Amino acid sequence: MPPLLSLQRDLCFVEVIEGETDDLQRQNSDSSLLDRLGRCGVLLQSIEINAAGCFVVVNCADIERLKDVVRSYNVAIRVRDRCGRIRLRRGGRWAFLPSLASVLAALHHESIRIVHFLADAAEVVILVDARQVASAMAIMGSFSKTNAQCSA
Repeated sequence: MPPLLSLQRDLCFVEVIEGETDDLQRQNSDSSLLDRLGRCGVLLQSIEINAAGCFVVVNCADIERLKDVVRSYNVAIRVRDRCGRIRLRRGGRWAFLPSLASVLAALHHESIRIVHFLADAAEVVILVDARQVASAMAIMGSFSKTNAQCSA
């Protein structure tokens, strides 16, 4: 079964920027912020917390509520609005994904600016500016077709 391709539009990528704090203090702050966002009805499409910070993806319709919540914290945010998320998932147990190097090279060749890139053994997920979604979808779709031919 070939990899499965999906698209989600009208998303915002938000980087939460905190000052110098120790890891436990930052984890507590991130936890509190995420709790408040949930209680205020902000639906998180995805979240990533690592040593570099806290990154969330929300629907563009929720961005003003997110900004209202963030104002009560001692953090700054960087927002990339009008993004599309393209997901290429393994289509079955024996399906395989393209190499990450080939995905990045193909996107670079077409001058696609990646807002966020995440991959694991089961899927490759990219966030791109809405103006580049069609081109990025065509590239990711070509991997789906190529892999379908290879696995047949």
